[in-house]
Amino acid sequence: MQLKLEEHKYLNDQIMNHQKILLQIFTFSVIAAVAVLGWGLQSAPRNGAEASELAAFILLLPPAILIPCAFIISSIRKEIFVWGAYITVFHESEDGSWI
Repeated sequence: MQLKLEEHKYLNDQIMNHQKILLQIFTFSVIAAVAVLGWGLQSAPRNGAEASELAAFILLLPPAILIPCAFIISSIRKEIFVWGAYITVFHESEDGSWI
């Protein structure tokens, strides 16, 4: 019984830590994307030829930051879901069956 309680506490701690990591990754990705976009728009040249070449670079950098972060967030959320399902099945249900 003590081992089961320790495992339950460990899994809950892992879920809480991963939720904090999710928030940090999301915050980082949004701030980095906005900072890169702001830097690019501020330092963009005003004449047409150079601006059009730089515009593609400026517009492609935020998705290059956001898309990998979205995949990382998705992976972490799947881990949290699996841990939550494990807790539900083996720790919170009385007979061990899926609720």
